[in-house]
Amino acid sequence: MEEEAPPDDLVKDHTAAQHKRPRSNTSTSSDSVHSTRTLQDDDYQIIQENDREYGNDHYFMPCDQLEQDRLTIQHKVFLYALKGKLTTTNIAPYGSRILDLGTGPGDWAVAMAHQYPFSEVVGVDMAVWDIETTEESAGGDGTVQVNWEIDDLDVWEHTPDVDGLIASLETFDPYKDPAVRPTAMDELSKSRQSRTPGETSHALQPKIVPGWNFSDSFDLIHIRGMKGVFADWEDVYAEVYKSLAPGGWVEVADYELMLPEMVNSQQQPGDSSGESSFKSTELPLPTIRKLYTSGMQASWKTGRHLGTAYMHATYLEDAGFKDIKTTYVNVPVGTWPEDPEQKKIGKMFLVVLMESLETHLLRLLTIYGDKERKWSAEEVRVEIEQGKREIFEWSESIASENWKEGWCASFKWIIGRKNHDCELIPSYFRIVVYGMVKYSQLTKIPFRSSPTTFSNRMVMFAEPFHRMFSLDNLAIQFPHAEVERVSVVWLFIYAGAVPLGVLILWALIFRPGTHKSHVTILGWFISLVLTLFITDLVKNAVGRPRPDLIARCKPEKGTPDHQLVTFEICTEENHHVLHDGWRSFPSGHSSFSFSGLGYLALFIAGQCHVFRPRTDLARVLLALAPLLGAALIAISRCEDYRHDVYDVTIGSVIGMSIAYFTYRRYFPPLRSSKCATPYPNPADSANGFSKVKDEEERVRGAGEFELDEFDEEEDESHPLNNRR
Repeated sequence: MEEEAPPDDLVKDHTAAQHKRPRSNTSTSSDSVHSTRTLQDDDYQIIQENDREYGNDHYFMPCDQLEQDRLTIQHKVFLYALKGKLTTTNIAPYGSRILDLGTGPGDWAVAMAHQYPFSEVVGVDMAVWDIETTEESAGGDGTVQVNWEIDDLDVWEHTPDVDGLIASLETFDPYKDPAVRPTAMDELSKSRQSRTPGETSHALQPKIVPGWNFSDSFDLIHIRGMKGVFADWEDVYAEVYKSLAPGGWVEVADYELMLPEMVNSQQQPGDSSGESSFKSTELPLPTIRKLYTSGMQASWKTGRHLGTAYMHATYLEDAGFKDIKTTYVNVPVGTWPEDPEQKKIGKMFLVVLMESLETHLLRLLTIYGDKERKWSAEEVRVEIEQGKREIFEWSESIASENWKEGWCASFKWIIGRKNHDCELIPSYFRIVVYGMVKYSQLTKIPFRSSPTTFSNRMVMFAEPFHRMFSLDNLAIQFPHAEVERVSVVWLFIYAGAVPLGVLILWALIFRPGTHKSHVTILGWFISLVLTLFITDLVKNAVGRPRPDLIARCKPEKGTPDHQLVTFEICTEENHHVLHDGWRSFPSGHSSFSFSGLGYLALFIAGQCHVFRPRTDLARVLLALAPLLGAALIAISRCEDYRHDVYDVTIGSVIGMSIAYFTYRRYFPPLRSSKCATPYPNPADSANGFSKVKDEEERVRGAGEFELDEFDEEEDESHPLNNRR
């Protein structure tokens, strides 16, 4: 049976993607990574069909306001199912590049951009949605942005074998996903046989392989609610693997709704009549079962099955992913749970379920039809309304009877990691670029040239090395102090603002001159900057666990105590708290305090000539006071269980050493009689010769000066010689 094409008058200009096309034919992220839109206005179209709006002529899901509202509620259900977590992966809090594939209205992408403000989030969809509403609903100060791209990523030009698919419906079971797939070797053998070149002239022409061709790789690619989107998921996962950076993650999330089975004839809790509310021979929700079967058959005819078989682990294994892990969460349908939180999420998912019936079935049944026939739009809507009443009555009945176990949907997350390769840039470069990107974001200065390549290759290295650990290590089992004795803010005040204020006050009182004031404050500033850079460099490179690491990590239940484990077993949602647990060596508070206050102590010692014989005790105590303050700050880190004595000692040595060498860059040794006076400015020495007009005058003047000096000495040594 031939299918009728939709009338031409149903097509009008709009901001949605057109038919499948090679990605190289569009203005994609390979040309402009930060573009808000990646297609031109003449590339957009929307199809009005049965009072719904669709992005193209083959995808069955609409892209109108009703669908956006449903997806927004569905996003909240996914969020509540993970207890507020947006992802089951652990990614770096700084510099990660995240792709939300099939982002829809962008709820997940916007939430990730808020949770990871120093990462780049890209949302790709084939249609234009009301993104402004999503961003406004998420709140924020406007500094967090998502890069929205519009493109149809189904680039493989799939043409279904309609006759073969219809014939296969005889053995198709809509209540069972086709999870059993040919092995990778079987598929490879078939592909080799089918790709044998013939004896034609065009056999030597290279075949253009379609692909996404993003300009830069991603650290996380997120795919959610994409059942029925692609026909060849093997190609999709292979393209995802290519688009990931070494060590990057893919996360696929979706849910499967299994229809309730035959009702148990036993009496349910709360039923005082002694009879079940339904007959034991009845299957509940008959209209929903009919729609479910017809929808599955229609999707099978399109070659894009509506089931969750695309989340089978073998797809990820064949694509090359490692560390594959699956998470299941049962979400109730309706308000039957006794727990208030479960009742809330069940009510929300009930709304999602009812609204998804028309979303999933209207176009499938009217364009493709089920095994028997094509449906009219009116028939579909009538059956859907009947199905909604059945769902509502079913959920109300089991809620009123206080069932302990009711109807649930199985939410599933599956993740996989791409293998690590050699990294070209050392990890300590992350620190510098992290500061640059942070400054640009705070000042709202955009990058002009390839910002994602720059940030992905440089800023992502800000994450420390995660050394493996064991849960039975007593050295890292100390409690995590929520409130520090000396916080980072007070550290900058004590070791930064206080020394600077003392130096400025000294300059205002004693009026030492421009050169001395300049080199004094410059030396203090260089000391602090070098200390910050070197300390963070060592912290990230060593990756030593802090004494409170296990309290920060909150390991998963069932983690073995006597084995080395990685940070992936941690459940802490605050990424800064978690990753900072591997920055123990050396102590940053100790190095910074001894750098700032130690420099002040050296300066006071030089100005007071503390090494001069019989120096007043008051001068010595005044010079030692900053060192005492730095020592107290360093000791507080041990009391907070942030560091041990070894970390604090090495950090103090690093800070004091940098302060000493910076001070000696501009001032003589403290034992020198001129320790209070800085070295002269080289520019001052050069200025003495700037008044000499030419080389001859300088040479002649120097010669005459030497001659006169010699004659005077000779006259003094021989006063009576050669005198007339």
